[in-house]
Amino acid sequence: MLGSAYPDDGAAERLVQAAQKVWTGAGSRLLITAGSGCAGRGDLSTAAAQGFAHAAAERLGIAESNLLFASAGPVFMHFPVGEELRRLERAMSAQKTSSPEGPGADSVSIPFRLTDGAVAVSAARFFAPNPGFGSMVWMAGIDADVGRPVLEDMARPLWLAGPEALRARTGPVPGDVLLLFSTAVHHDNPVMRWEDPRRAPLEAALSAALGVLARRAGAAIGALPCVLEGADSAQEAVHAARRLAPALVVFRCELLELAESDRPRVLSEFLRSVLLTTGIAGFERTPVSVRIANALLYEGLRQPEQSGANIEAVHAWLEGSEELSIHLGRGRLGFRFWA
Repeated sequence: MLGSAYPDDGAAERLVQAAQKVWTGAGSRLLITAGSGCAGRGDLSTAAAQGFAHAAAERLGIAESNLLFASAGPVFMHFPVGEELRRLERAMSAQKTSSPEGPGADSVSIPFRLTDGAVAVSAARFFAPNPGFGSMVWMAGIDADVGRPVLEDMARPLWLAGPEALRARTGPVPGDVLLLFSTAVHHDNPVMRWEDPRRAPLEAALSAALGVLARRAGAAIGALPCVLEGADSAQEAVHAARRLAPALVVFRCELLELAESDRPRVLSEFLRSVLLTTGIAGFERTPVSVRIANALLYEGLRQPEQSGANIEAVHAWLEGSEELSIHLGRGRLGFRFWA
C-alpha cells in the first residue's frame, strides 16, 4: 500500500495475489468500465484502450479468456471500447505487481465485515503511461464472490465515487478506466442478485475505498472539497457538479483577492447564479441551502447576516480543511466532488 494513512494489513496485496491465481477461470470476474469520453469506437476509444493495455500489461497478468469487457456510459449502455480491445487482450503479459507504482500512484485497503463473515476491499489508482495525457487507471476489488451482473450494476455509482469525483473540475479525460474485480476467494455464499441484502454494503465499501483515493488525489492538487446533496437523481447531482466545479476553479482566484469579510456574501451570490444556469427544470423554485461545516451561508432566498463563523468557514474551505455542502432540496441523492 503506497502513501496511505491507513494501517497496512496486507489485504491489498493479498487481493492482487489472489486475483492473479484465479485468472485461469476459478470464478474470478473482471469488469472494465470507461467514462463517456471513451465509450464507443473511434480515435478516442482506441487511445483509451491503448493506454489501458499498456498500463494493465505492466501491472497484471490476465488471461484473455478471463476478461469481461463493458463500458459504462452515462446511460448504463454497454459498448465495445474500440477495436483496440482485441489488441488489449493480446498485450496482456505475465508481469505481476502487488501495488501500484509510479508518480501519483496510491492504494487503500479496508477490512469490511458482513453478517456472514469478513471480506477485504481494496482500491488503487495510477497514471496510465500511454497515451500520456493524464489518463488514470482505477481499480476496486473485493475478495468475495460477486456475480458479473451485480458488478455491472455497481459500475456506474463506483465510477462516480472515484474518477468522476476527481474529474468534475476538468471533465472526463480520454483513457480513464475503472477495473472492478471479484477475486472469488470466498465461494460459500456468492452475491449474484441485485436484491441480495449484502450488495448495498459491499457497494458502499467499494465506493468508500475509491472515495478515499479521490480525496487524497484532490487534496494533492489543491482542489476544494464539495458535496451536492438533496438531488432528485444521481444524474441531476452530477450535472450540477459539472457546471459548478469548473466555475469554482476560476472563481476561487477572484475570491482570494477579496477581503475575508466579503467572501461569504460573494460566494453565496456566485453559487446562486451558477446553480440557476444548470438548466434543471424547476430549479428556480428549489429551496437550495449552502453550508460549510456548521455555518449557513444561505438558505432559499434568505441570506443570514455575515458572522465570524461564516468568515472562518469560508477560510477553512479555501484551505481544503472543510467541505462546501450544497443541498438542492429536491430528493435524497448526492455526489461528492473536487473543484
